[in-house]
Amino acid sequence: MTTNRPWHLNAFLDALIYELDRAQDTLSVKGANRKLTYMVKDMSLDLQLFPEFDGENVHFTTAKPGETGASKISFQLGSIRDHQIQEIAKDPLSHDDISIDDINLPEEANKTLKKLGIYSTEDLRRTVEDRGIDIDAHTGERIDREHLTRVLHQARRRQNAPLVSKAKFTHKNGQSLLVLTGENLIVSSEDGEFPVAVLDGVKVPISNASETQIRLAIDRSQLRDKPGKLEVALDRYAIITLTLKA
Repeated sequence: MTTNRPWHLNAFLDALIYELDRAQDTLSVKGANRKLTYMVKDMSLDLQLFPEFDGENVHFTTAKPGETGASKISFQLGSIRDHQIQEIAKDPLSHDDISIDDINLPEEANKTLKKLGIYSTEDLRRTVEDRGIDIDAHTGERIDREHLTRVLHQARRRQNAPLVSKAKFTHKNGQSLLVLTGENLIVSSEDGEFPVAVLDGVKVPISNASETQIRLAIDRSQLRDKPGKLEVALDRYAIITLTLKA
């Protein structure tokens, strides 16, 4: 026989609201393609429960068929029109945004962020940076702040992904240089460790680096026998890899 497990009211409401949010998102997508053919006008939910208080928290156990003495909790859910759903529905993820389900967050941290309505890195950035909200103060739970900072930096770098449009060898002051031209190559000068370049496992000096150009001191003659693999770490979150030929 299955034993009923005790649960907390906030966990039940979180789960219920999460399911309603998912239904709302589904209706939002459907409403963008066709008129809604139905809507729920009202829904009520009655639960027969045994409440218990341990001195700090209240938790509930669902009554089994035939059990007596249970308390009743009722929930009344009102209706919402399709245009209201469109007005309050969250926009779909953009191509340069990242779902928090796709980043390496502990399960509890993932759930905590969703409770706050944070489903993507852009939600997180807007909450923490634009609005200055202290997430820990609003959840009562500790979230690894350093990890969240890395997530925000990674998301920002993804929104400004590097692009190499041209690679050309040149000579300057008797030195052979490889000039990489592109966009978003260097997006921040705060981290003095980067950029770093390696050609076939050997570090390559970088004479100049900017948002649109990187100059590397590479002797072209060492590529005569075979192609070389160039790896350039632009920062902690972006690496470009090129195959060089003489």
